[in-house]
Amino acid sequence: MTTETIVVNMLVFDELVKEGKRQLDFFEGLSQLAIKKIEIRRDYIKEESEFKDLNEAAKKYGFELLYSVPELLYTDQMMTETELRLYAKEAYALGAKHLKFGAGYVKEVSTEDVVTLNNVLNEYEINHFTIENGQESYSTADKLNQISIQLIEKGAAVSLTFDTGNFMYVHEDPVKNAKLLKTNVTYVHLKDIKAGTLEMTLLNEGDISIAEVLKAFPSDINTAIEYPCGHDPLDVLKKEIDKLTAIKEAIEKLR
Repeated sequence: MTTETIVVNMLVFDELVKEGKRQLDFFEGLSQLAIKKIEIRRDYIKEESEFKDLNEAAKKYGFELLYSVPELLYTDQMMTETELRLYAKEAYALGAKHLKFGAGYVKEVSTEDVVTLNNVLNEYEINHFTIENGQESYSTADKLNQISIQLIEKGAAVSLTFDTGNFMYVHEDPVKNAKLLKTNVTYVHLKDIKAGTLEMTLLNEGDISIAEVLKAFPSDINTAIEYPCGHDPLDVLKKEIDKLTAIKEAIEKLR
């Protein structure tokens, strides 16, 4: 199996970013791991010029970039059109066709929201827009499902990013939630968690049945490695890619 469906979220390099490294600094090393897709984190961008630099570097190394924005689409009301345009414009500057926000919380999605959202996504050529479950009390599978269904039924071009670990923070079972939400999930953020401490771990070192979660989704779904990999992240990441590849191959043999 190739690594075509494996995405590296830049959280992998968290410790080095905290020491001053930029996301761009890891592109050369990632290119040697046969990785084709990288998820850029807005919270790691320090200067406006980085959008252009990352775009150019992605073309140089043949990477597809995805863009993760740590903001909520809804906090009762949808984020303003000004905010939405800012983040979509940044994704466009990166050359990213995939844009992700946190889902947030809302009672009623309006038709006007959907019109605004679709117009902005179309204008900035975003063809894969997802919303994700977070670690807050409102980020249950049921509430995420309600938001996504309302958006989709009103015609929004949106699907779900399923974060395996975040469900542990709201005391829900990721395996059960994968089965509940799978129809609208198009992207997986993979992390393992120790139930007692809620500490992120490497794959198969926590209490989430990663294989059981992934069985719920199509074999070709993009799956991001999204957890810190220490001070020697490329070496650790290579081992994690091998683990994930083995898990996916074992699942395929059972399908």
